[in-house]
Amino acid sequence: MKWLQTVFFFFFVGIISNSFSQSLNDYRTVTNATGNWTTVSNWQVYDGTNWVPATYYPGQVTGTNDVTIINGAKITLNTTIGSTQFINSITIGDGNGLIEELVVSGSRGINTTELNMLSDGLLRFASNGNDEINLPANTSITIDPSPAATLGIEHGLYNQNHKGQDCKDNSDKVIIGGIIYSSCAGTGSRPSFDAINNGGGNLSVSPTSNSPICLGDIVNLSANPSGVEANSAIYTWTAISPSNATYTLSSTIDTASDTPTETGTYLYEVKAESNDITDTKSVTVIVNPLPNAPVSSGDITECATNPIQTLNANDAITSSGTITWYDAMTDGNVVSNPTLATEDTITYYAEYSDGTCTSTRTPVNLTINSLPIAPTGNTEQKFCSVNNPTIANLIVTGDNIQWYTTATGGTPLANTTPLTTNTYYASQSDTNCESSSRLAVAVSVNGCRVITNRRITYRVKK
Repeated sequence: MKWLQTVFFFFFVGIISNSFSQSLNDYRTVTNATGNWTTVSNWQVYDGTNWVPATYYPGQVTGTNDVTIINGAKITLNTTIGSTQFINSITIGDGNGLIEELVVSGSRGINTTELNMLSDGLLRFASNGNDEINLPANTSITIDPSPAATLGIEHGLYNQNHKGQDCKDNSDKVIIGGIIYSSCAGTGSRPSFDAINNGGGNLSVSPTSNSPICLGDIVNLSANPSGVEANSAIYTWTAISPSNATYTLSSTIDTASDTPTETGTYLYEVKAESNDITDTKSVTVIVNPLPNAPVSSGDITECATNPIQTLNANDAITSSGTITWYDAMTDGNVVSNPTLATEDTITYYAEYSDGTCTSTRTPVNLTINSLPIAPTGNTEQKFCSVNNPTIANLIVTGDNIQWYTTATGGTPLANTTPLTTNTYYASQSDTNCESSSRLAVAVSVNGCRVITNRRITYRVKK
């Protein structure tokens, strides 16, 4: 039978403060107060400035805040308190060493979801037996395990029956949300008071995450279990996406991870189970969208100049915003000066951040191509005017030859340009660049003598 149907925490703190901060409508016991909870003279109330004698007992009217049983008081819970009026918290003890008690006499309820027992605070069950305290669902109970006092006798849950002997029955009970959480002697999987005092028989989770994250990032989840059942528990993780798609994560331990595929709010729930004890809680994760990647006008490619020029990748980015450059598409190193000033090719990657998330990266290639050398060939070439020679008749060795009438600059000559006696200059080009130096070719175009022999005509260049 699964007896734990409500949320029940035990947080053990090693250092308890001896001072309490005050808020309006806090209650505390007067020094050495004894008797019933409903005895108004046992209480003081904080009016926002000072502690003054109470006119109502805690929980009698709306607005009760935090209640502390201190100064050696022993208060008996003689009736159900605050059934319609909620009490923010109840703390038994003040950490000063003198034992304070809240005595449960009969079956009594109290409307609070936070019950704390400090190192000198005892929740005691009256000597007549058959006593039980009824608390709302989702109540949190804190027990300080300080070795300065004996757990179960001087603080914590009182673990002796009405005859003053160790518990041998289940007449005294802690009930949460209408379900018996613990009894004095314990039975089956239900823990005893002694086990509860020593942290046994309990299991709770308090999931956390690394939210918020950005789309594409990994969400890391931790159940943060507590209680001695935590080590043997099996954990089930489920997720609900912003589009209400439900799926189960593969992890069965107290940590899990996921890579969300949508922006918005995810709900991750973890259920811990061990020895018929279960606890289920959830945590929300915000997945933020990525900003748009920087927009590039394209790679920058140039032929080398003399002196060598400098290319800057920033000149390719056309979108606004603060850009961070890297030397890799993912991870990598930040590049503060994304430039190139040698004959080479390099790629830089531009990333934009909106202050929460970063975009994917936009690559920009910078290339400075080396120049080919000038073509080679005969630097003196002669032609007969009668043959109407053109640029196409010039012969040099190289690729993609261009002819000019100047050593630098100028406009390339068409292959049909007639030759004259002049100096012409030839460059060659590869697929990217044209040579900066040119081969000078001295051209002579003259009339030629005609020699006829045996009906064969020869034209001789003069």
